[in-house]
Amino acid sequence: MAKNNILNSKIMIVDDEKGMLETLCVILRKNGYSVVTALSAEQALSICDNEKFNLIVTDAKMKGIDGFEFMNMVKKDFPETAFIMITAYATPKLAVKAIKDGAFEYISKPFDPEEFLIIVKRGLEHNRLILENKRLVGELSNETGLRGVVGNSGRMREICKLIYVVAPTSSPVLIEGEDGTGKELIARALHFHSARGGNPFFSVNCAGVSDKDLEIELFGYEKGAVSAPLGSKKSCFEVAQSGTLYINEVGDIPAGLQKKLLNVLKYQKCVRNGGSKEIKVDVRVVAATTRDLEKEVEKGRCSEGLFYRLNVINIKIPPLRERQEDMPLLMDYFLKKYAVLTGKIINGFEPPVKEVFVKYSWPGNVSELENVIEKAVVLEKSNKIGLQSIPEGIIKPGKRRVKEEAPAELPESGIDYQEEVSNYEEGLIKLAIKRSEGNVAKAAKILKLSRHALRYQMQKLGMLLKK
Repeated sequence: MAKNNILNSKIMIVDDEKGMLETLCVILRKNGYSVVTALSAEQALSICDNEKFNLIVTDAKMKGIDGFEFMNMVKKDFPETAFIMITAYATPKLAVKAIKDGAFEYISKPFDPEEFLIIVKRGLEHNRLILENKRLVGELSNETGLRGVVGNSGRMREICKLIYVVAPTSSPVLIEGEDGTGKELIARALHFHSARGGNPFFSVNCAGVSDKDLEIELFGYEKGAVSAPLGSKKSCFEVAQSGTLYINEVGDIPAGLQKKLLNVLKYQKCVRNGGSKEIKVDVRVVAATTRDLEKEVEKGRCSEGLFYRLNVINIKIPPLRERQEDMPLLMDYFLKKYAVLTGKIINGFEPPVKEVFVKYSWPGNVSELENVIEKAVVLEKSNKIGLQSIPEGIIKPGKRRVKEEAPAELPESGIDYQEEVSNYEEGLIKLAIKRSEGNVAKAAKILKLSRHALRYQMQKLGMLLKK
């Protein structure tokens, strides 16, 4: 029997074959589910005008509106509704299309009733997780009142109060904090809650970029001023016109460019590289840094004028180790987020995991916590996150290993870490799929992942969109 909370769910079955409709209805009602039936997508759409369903089981091929079109129409109004697609004409291409279009699962006729009930139960759990995730996000919004900002510790509440006061102004803001503390989230909250919220939010990262490339990114160029690219390029100030310009790692800007940036901030005018025309700009600048800019000024590495121009409002984000009160909320938030994305039913963390998380210092802060939980959700095979899904470096921080595959040196210009990792992951998945001769279920076994976890990774890497 299904759990009580699932029994309260509402299911609709849509199939133009009356015999199949009645069979599925009997199976579900015998197991205590509340079921509504429809003999066509048109009839089902009419029912959906007055009722909301947690799960819809639909035939893929029907007269008139087919199952795919029907699912797309329902999901426009009810994106959280889980869909199970059923068909007698099973092909891998059709299965991929069903998943890409948003179906939770795809079943081929004939099928075992017990297998069908298991998939229904998982579909309802998936719907429940989505609804809980939405509820959690709503609670977080009530806690902080700010979009995307998670935390209810005293220090985070103080930051949120400051954001509310500062957001309506156009004053420059300097955000200080370690890597991974969420500086861009704070910048986006400032933008979203300001009068500029409907205009562009443009981000420039000054870390690991050559002086020449950074100058082009910041100030653009006129046609003919730069040899390689063709035409002209707008400055970041022009791209962010009437909105917010987020300058990340502003402390990495070289001295020569600091002066040019200061002039733009002073006079609200920008001159492209190779040009002479002054372009009036109207942007709110939010800068961020992992450095202590005040000390950088003392050492002569940061222009005093630029520092005081940017540091009108200062927001210091505490590292995660100093806001332990936020840990349970963040853990719950990321767990539900990735459980929904992977379609897995995971209801919490085993006590030893919670103990490890509390003891660990989280040098990568919230970003590291999110990354660890995302991987744990992908790898976990039970209904709770256990230590077996947590990296050894988190459980025993002193035993972190340097992989032999890591390059001996890094180029002076730096690397795109996320791109490198994504390329490696995509390569592993391609090898597994090649070895399994295109069978995704077998590829998942090779990689020791569930089929849903592998599908999530493929969607994340954009592999399911490739033909």
